Amino acid sequence: MTAQKKSILPAKRATKKSSAASGIKVTSEPRRMQSKPTTCASVTAAVCASSPLPMVQSPAAAVTPVKCSPQPKRVTFSVRADPGSKVFVAGDFNKWDAAANPLTDPSGTGDFSTVMTMDPGTYEYKFVINGTWCVDPDCTEWIQNSLSTLNSVCKV
Repeated sequence: MTAQKKSILPAKRATKKSSAASGIKVTSEPRRMQSKPTTCASVTAAVCASSPLPMVQSPAAAVTPVKCSPQPKRVTFSVRADPGSKVFVAGDFNKWDAAANPLTDPSGTGDFSTVMTMDPGTYEYKFVINGTWCVDPDCTEWIQNSLSTLNSVCKV
């Protein structure tokens, strides 16, 4: 039997990815571990992995690797509108609810934004500005919807 040494790595710090051509910024969150029942073998593996001594496994005590769930991302939606406007973002991530996710303009200059945590995937969305549905003017990827208008596309 060969000796194996395992290490536990710390969770990665948040990183940012943004597109100059889009009003969307995607930021990764630390990974979350899926919960699994704790067994003697997994406790032994965790204790041995943090030990400076090499870990030797017997064939009867196989250790199952821990799987991480997809990493949720922080997504910033932003758009310019007249100061004082009522601005929301709606999409397939909130069942196209035009009032679920408001954008704010804390400086009063017309730069509206909101931050949402989203699972990785591809989402369609539109801004709702004073009741008018609008595509993201800074987004370069659009798709035609069932109403024969366009939706902006966000890839997380």
